[in-house]
Amino acid sequence: MDEKKPVVWVSSSKKDFMKFPKDVRAEMGHALYIAQKGGKHSDTKPLRDLEAPLC
Repeated sequence: MDEKKPVVWVSSSKKDFMKFPKDVRAEMGHALYIAQKGGKHSDTKPLRDLEAPLC
């Protein structure tokens, strides 16, 4: 877990992220950092219904 992968912001995701309160951004930023290093934050949960139809 030495090399950091880049965060890829899609569409308005970074702008939306910046609208969160500072303390929430700090915690989410920490979770993103752990993910960049190949780890998994302790509060991470799997996405459910990712394969569900979008209609």
